[in-house]
Amino acid sequence: MASVNFNGQNITDEEVKNVLQAIAEVLGRNVNVTSGNHRKPLDVGAGKGSPHLHGRAADFHVQGLTDEIAYQKIKKFHESIFARGYGYQLLWHGPLYRNDGTTYTYFTLLPI
Repeated sequence: MASVNFNGQNITDEEVKNVLQAIAEVLGRNVNVTSGNHRKPLDVGAGKGSPHLHGRAADFHVQGLTDEIAYQKIKKFHESIFARGYGYQLLWHGPLYRNDGTTYTYFTLLPI
């Protein structure tokens, strides 16, 4: 059974956790959380208005899929993943550049 690996990241919003688990189950792949709650704004990324500061966001990857393919699959199966009565933003960031010049991408899930 596919599951969510929080990698030590804390996410306080139960609906965000439920959606991450639904993504894992519907896509049949583990979801790896790379960022959850933030205690203070970051210099890059989660600024003063970030939902990460309120426990209402998670950055993640779907194991074994590129972020582009995962994004397409999440859109395709959105009715099976997202709870009715809730609004969500699924942001696909990237490519972004690290200090060493390599690139990376990630998703952010935000209930709205």
